[in-house]
Amino acid sequence: MITGIEIKKFQCHKETYIEFSPKVNVIKGESRSGKSAIMRAFKWAFFNRPTGEGFKSSFANKKDDIEVSVFFDDDQYITRRKGKQNQYLTGDLELSAVGFDVPDEIKAITKIKEINFQGQHDKYFLLGETAGFVGKTLSEFVGLGIIDEKTKIINKIINETNMRSKINEEDLKKAEEKLLSFSHLNEIEIVIGTISDLLKEQTQSAKRIYQLKNILFNIQKEKQTIEESKKFLEIRPKYQNLMARISRWKKLEKKRNDINLILRNLEIHRERIESAEKILTIKPMCQDLKSLMDKFAIQLSALNKINSIRSAIKTAKSQRTEALHTRSLLLKRKEELSTALDFCQYCGAEKKHWRK
Repeated sequence: MITGIEIKKFQCHKETYIEFSPKVNVIKGESRSGKSAIMRAFKWAFFNRPTGEGFKSSFANKKDDIEVSVFFDDDQYITRRKGKQNQYLTGDLELSAVGFDVPDEIKAITKIKEINFQGQHDKYFLLGETAGFVGKTLSEFVGLGIIDEKTKIINKIINETNMRSKINEEDLKKAEEKLLSFSHLNEIEIVIGTISDLLKEQTQSAKRIYQLKNILFNIQKEKQTIEESKKFLEIRPKYQNLMARISRWKKLEKKRNDINLILRNLEIHRERIESAEKILTIKPMCQDLKSLMDKFAIQLSALNKINSIRSAIKTAKSQRTEALHTRSLLLKRKEELSTALDFCQYCGAEKKHWRK
């Protein structure tokens, strides 16, 4: 029985160890959380498939090995490792893994075949098959085909032995009849030789009878096995009922997951609605604020224009003051020149001709 699995650098598993209980184990989780990767890890360890390194984890470096170890209840284990070396490990053995081949030492430990795996999208085992196919498969399980074949061989041997015994008895009777008519020693010796040959054949027949008894004993054992198989077949309805319940449970589990998804979506929409309600609550305030901002922008523009006009007026006043100052200087200079000159600066008449 499998007790645990350790997965390293395999698909989405960086380093995972799972310990199984002795009874039914259920692994559940969200999509892309690594559930199917666990089944692929089992198949890679048991059947050496798939090949290549397409399943190497994104957590792994180029030099890291991919490794899957499976543990069993008899203190045995197998390890499938791929990296610098492509090999199986168990105990002190290191076995090469070539192509799709699995070493016989590993098969002897796992005792696992393809039929022991039920995939996520596979049909349920035997439930959808015809009655003939189910009967044939169960016969293969319990070895009924082997029993039929052995029975045919045994019946053939019994018939051949019976025929030879009859022939030997007839020959013996003939030999005894001849003994009555024998009167000479030579003839008696011949008869004795014939009897010896018949006795040898009888000894061989006895050996064959002994072998047949052993075969009949084995048949009895096989019959007991068949009886046990019939008991197994009696629990088939219970098995089918159990599988039906498991199917219903899976459907209910799927519905529960769908409901949880709907509830999560409703929670997200509720949060969005609350955010929208808050936005609608502050919308009038935002509109008032926008109106005030527009008025403030208009007033700020007007203020900028007033400041510009004030600056222009200040500049004009400064220029006017400067011009008046320049004019006063020019008038003063003019008066000084008029006082100093002997002629009129306007008409050019000499000062002596001016009217007094």
